[in-house]
Amino acid sequence: MNLLSNMSFGLFLRCSVRLRQQIQCRLLYSMVCITVPENELATRLAHEMVTKNMIACANIIPKVTSVYLWKGTVCEDKEVFMFLKTRTTRVKEVVEFVQQNHPYEVCEVISLPITGGSSKYLNWVGEVVPPK
Repeated sequence: MNLLSNMSFGLFLRCSVRLRQQIQCRLLYSMVCITVPENELATRLAHEMVTKNMIACANIIPKVTSVYLWKGTVCEDKEVFMFLKTRTTRVKEVVEFVQQNHPYEVCEVISLPITGGSSKYLNWVGEVVPPK
């Protein structure tokens, strides 16, 4: 009985450590997804946000097709998709920056928590983007 209790407690501790790591990761880092109408704008926004230490990295994916409903009409446009990696505490700042520098009346800016990944990469994000 005592051995079983010790094994159960050890399993609890291991699970507890993993859970804490997942929660910490969710709280620390986020990915922001945006679309823009052209590659030049995507590049300019990425450079400005990296220079201001708002994001660690921007992946720019050209030539995506977006199909959406806008003011009662189905629209189809060629756009550029961006993945931005940052600290969760900086997401609000990133969203505001994108909204202020975006030509669309309603621009796509979506934040997703990063729930796992390379600890070396995530540590690098934390080093590049200071907390706010």
